[in-house]
Amino acid sequence: MELIQKTIAKPLSFETKVILTCLFLLLCRVLCMSLMPLNDSTEARYAEIAREMAETGQWITPMLDYTTPFLGKPPLSFWLTAGAMKVFGLSEGIARLSSLVLSIFTLVCVGSVYYRKNSTKAWVAVLALASSVFFFIDAGAVMTDPALIFSTTLAMVAFWQVMTKKRARDSHLYFVALGLGLLAKGPVALVLTVGSVLLWVAFQNQWRDMYQNIRWGCGIFITTAIALPWYLLAEIHHPGFLNYFILGEHLGRYLQSSWQGDKYGYVHAVPQGMIWLYALAGTFPWTPVAIHGFLSRNNTLKTLFSTLKSSAWLSYLVAFIVFPLMFFSFSKNIIYTYAFPVLPPLALLFSELMTKQLSQDFRLQKIWLMLSACVGIAFLAVTWCFFAHPELISKSQKDIVRAWNIKKDPSSQHLYYWSQKKVPYSAWFYARGHVASGADAVGFCGLLSQPEKNYVVVNVRESLPFPACADAKLQVIQTFSVGKKSNYILYST
Repeated sequence: MELIQKTIAKPLSFETKVILTCLFLLLCRVLCMSLMPLNDSTEARYAEIAREMAETGQWITPMLDYTTPFLGKPPLSFWLTAGAMKVFGLSEGIARLSSLVLSIFTLVCVGSVYYRKNSTKAWVAVLALASSVFFFIDAGAVMTDPALIFSTTLAMVAFWQVMTKKRARDSHLYFVALGLGLLAKGPVALVLTVGSVLLWVAFQNQWRDMYQNIRWGCGIFITTAIALPWYLLAEIHHPGFLNYFILGEHLGRYLQSSWQGDKYGYVHAVPQGMIWLYALAGTFPWTPVAIHGFLSRNNTLKTLFSTLKSSAWLSYLVAFIVFPLMFFSFSKNIIYTYAFPVLPPLALLFSELMTKQLSQDFRLQKIWLMLSACVGIAFLAVTWCFFAHPELISKSQKDIVRAWNIKKDPSSQHLYYWSQKKVPYSAWFYARGHVASGADAVGFCGLLSQPEKNYVVVNVRESLPFPACADAKLQVIQTFSVGKKSNYILYST
């Protein structure tokens, strides 16, 4: 009994506190991703692509509304999400499951760098990454970025192991990561990874070691075998795909702020150099802690440069941070997700420089752990807002489709949107594809004249008047507020 009391009274170690905070964030992320509805347009669109892939068995070409090929992204993320749906069923949490699993794998890659030598430093790196605002978002959203981050992080860790331990399996793993990156996001994965590697090799003059340690022939074969078959099949099924995807989605988007070739969205022209601010914002809440630690050491740029030159590992991390940011600094179109690949090396750099100070400075330690936990709490609050105040932030058709499912007769096959615009992707997802839309008066009157009961959704903001035939046939069932800008009305005949 006395032993138990002493054990309970014993204060928790710093490492234990970090692990508990990581577990708390994981719990928050699972709750948020399971409860929050899919929102238009990006997340719901990717979820609907995966749902259609799982339903139709069309694994080569991602599709929208069963008829439109989606050629803007490679299929790895869609494969994983569709596979999860086939195994576990259809829900928001399942749609987001592959993102969570890939993010956990990324955290394992980051922690594996230090774990055998210094487990505390490993867990600090894991928490730093897990609590980064952008990574927390990424870990529970239907996006293609979790697959990209996992690929670039795996490549970063594997190449370092090749250069330090000279093992063939690490060389093979590096090229596996490059192949996965090509299937996750395309050639940009090669640019970010290989560019960062070459920057470090040049800075440290490691050209001979790189040539000797890398199994080039076998490695190139591995990457090609993983990625090339899908690219060839996509071009065969849709001639012109390679031209659009590589010259358009990559070069056109990178070089032209007014690029007009985007088939699925729009350009994102922002001031050049904005990527650095995105990266700074994405590492919150530990950015202030890192800045405090740097300034408290009276560091200068001169001492920092000499430290990087003398430490191959630190310069390696900096290369994987600086090169992607410099590369996207010249891009004519960027969004905040472009900063995601630099989060793992930033977390490792934070751990390398701050673990000792955090272990000794209990006040700074407490601040960092509290800020990290607040990320999970903040996202729980946002999730609560989706249910308590959907009119403020929701961009989902889930409630509308749910009401239709409750009210509809067995004869009602489709939820009809009276609109000149496309049906929101979240409606496609939640209605299992049983949606239709149009603004043709003749066709609409023909629909209403049918004997079965019909259900019609109208976006009040669109202000599209009904044809005269609808006046006596439609009655209001329910009104819905979807975000600040949209009010919808569900009618039935």
